[in-house]
Amino acid sequence: WFAAKGVHGTWDQLTDLALNIPIYRPLKCQFTQFMGSAWGGTTHKTPNNSASVMKVMSKSKEKNLHIYTP
Repeated sequence: WFAAKGVHGTWDQLTDLALNIPIYRPLKCQFTQFMGSAWGGTTHKTPNNSASVMKVMSKSKEKNLHIYTP
């Protein structure tokens, strides 16, 4: 995923992404609720991501993502 903003953004990227904004916003909300993090990042404190990292680690071990299977 490449963010179309800042010096790397182009009008072509914006037109491609603009149509999907109504899809991205609810997905972002659902994902942040699932991960237990702030929606807009306006808490103005240093985030503690250890719980989120532990969730990801636990799920990846459960699904054996750390084991190479050709």
